[in-house]
Amino acid sequence: MAFVPARKRFRVIVGTSLAAFTVLFVVDLRSGSSAPTASDTLDSLNALSSFLEVGNETVLFAAGNAGRWLLQDGFYHPDDQGALMSQDFASIRFSTGNSEPVSASLLLSAFPIDGSPSVGVTLSSSIDDLDLEVAGVELLTVALDGSSAQELTLTCRVGESQFDLDLGPDLRPQCLRVLELTVSLEGK
Repeated sequence: MAFVPARKRFRVIVGTSLAAFTVLFVVDLRSGSSAPTASDTLDSLNALSSFLEVGNETVLFAAGNAGRWLLQDGFYHPDDQGALMSQDFASIRFSTGNSEPVSASLLLSAFPIDGSPSVGVTLSSSIDDLDLEVAGVELLTVALDGSSAQELTLTCRVGESQFDLDLGPDLRPQCLRVLELTVSLEGK
């Protein structure tokens, strides 16, 4: 498959502000070309997430919101409430353009389905790790290093399904649902 550079610009709504982005590629499907593979699609989505700009607004992860483009490996497709982690480890990637981010806050909803009152969680950035027990809905904040490209990682110490624990038919591992992200920028 051949990727052809494009110079077309388009707009994407993220939260309440508008940001312009450059199209990274177009797919050439003329004769002799093949459709994109799963790997091509994943690479394209990963590249797109690093160009989506976030800053001083709340980004929602519920279905139909712009936050879904920031989700990386480890999440199911978002539903009306947010994005449920599909594994013990998940990541969120975003850019702040020319701004310097100082912190990121994630609003999380815990699923302590094994009878315990909370779920053990680690939220990490490139310079900060927050390790604690999350019960119910909680806001967790980590420091950021100031670079425009950022990645947050979530790690759960429990991620069993209802089925594994004989609590129901749901086979999906459950730990956390990510509801929203707020990034604080330097001087704002």
